[in-house]
Amino acid sequence: MRNMTLYLAAVLLFGSCGDQDELGIPPEAFELKQNAPNPFTDTTLIQYGIPTTAKVPPHIRVVVFNRLNDRIATLRDSSSHPAGMFNLTWQPGATQPAGIYYIELQTIDRFESASAMKRIAILKQ
Repeated sequence: MRNMTLYLAAVLLFGSCGDQDELGIPPEAFELKQNAPNPFTDTTLIQYGIPTTAKVPPHIRVVVFNRLNDRIATLRDSSSHPAGMFNLTWQPGATQPAGIYYIELQTIDRFESASAMKRIAILKQ
């Protein structure tokens, strides 16, 4: 238990070092948090939450769009996603230009659909 507490504290303070880490208590509603750091140059951490109130495990997509609404990357596409808080990291690559982008969490199921969007910025050195 102590190791889990230390791990959760480290993840919350310094971010995740993996693609997907379950962080603990699920939120009460679908939630997309602002990426950190923002703006960023190489890699950014994206945190999102899936509530336990979903009637069935929802279909989840986490997608990055540019300002022209072109899909740049699909970071997660899961047809039966468990509840909880999760981390994703995005490393856009050297060819991705600096600018404003949007991360969208999309949830799709038979009973309800939801989406949340956050604005992010890539800086180049």
